Amino acid sequence: MEGVIFFSTDGRLVYKNYSDNISRYVLKQEAFEDALMSRVIGMKTQEDEIFQMGRLVIEFSRIEDVYFVLVLAESENEVNANAILHLIIDCLKQNLQTTLSRENLLAKYDQVLLVVDSIIDNGYLLDDKVESAVKRSYIDPDLDGGFQEAVQRGEVGEYAEKKISNAMTSLKDRFGKFFK
Repeated sequence: MEGVIFFSTDGRLVYKNYSDNISRYVLKQEAFEDALMSRVIGMKTQEDEIFQMGRLVIEFSRIEDVYFVLVLAESENEVNANAILHLIIDCLKQNLQTTLSRENLLAKYDQVLLVVDSIIDNGYLLDDKVESAVKRSYIDPDLDGGFQEAVQRGEVGEYAEKKISNAMTSLKDRFGKFFK
């Protein structure tokens, strides 16, 4: 896989992640993205679509007001493209626990990064199962470790010091035995 791109139906970029190999196929990334968005939006479809653009194969799906796009080299397996694209979409739905609108993706951008990174790394598929990818990338919104309470009490500095101290103690416990 050469890239994963999400953009809104009005052509605003939401997320992009390219493999290191994308430069083999795309000379000017911004021009490529503009042409890609124009072509996808111009298709005016609600269905999954696949098409060729130069030496790249583009698979996309529209959910809410966002196009989810997978960019493949023409030599890659197109049959798996749809499955991978929907793996990403399904993981995002489960992880974000909300609709996949542009607004929600941007509001939970950190989780979007974790989800995609748990599935694809530099163009290589790391996981093909929704359950394990979600498990690796899930952030429990209720686990802020007491940060909100510390803010309300005006004790952010003490909170940060405690967290750093706990992290250092944990690291020493985990790795200390290797350095004895």
